[in-house]
Amino acid sequence: MGSRLRNDVKHLIECFCEIVSPETSNKQPWVVQKFPENFKDDEMLKQVSLFAFPCDVP
Repeated sequence: MGSRLRNDVKHLIECFCEIVSPETSNKQPWVVQKFPENFKDDEMLKQVSLFAFPCDVP
């Protein structure tokens, strides 16, 4: 079993995101802004949005 601890860490935070709650339950949350703006890992950004709002918002 692998460890979650890394020895090759360059930054404490790779990306900061501001995420908006969806207005209706049929929409997904989305990233309003991110820093650094040139962060390109789209799959990670999608997963962060789903992690921030894992349940339906009334």
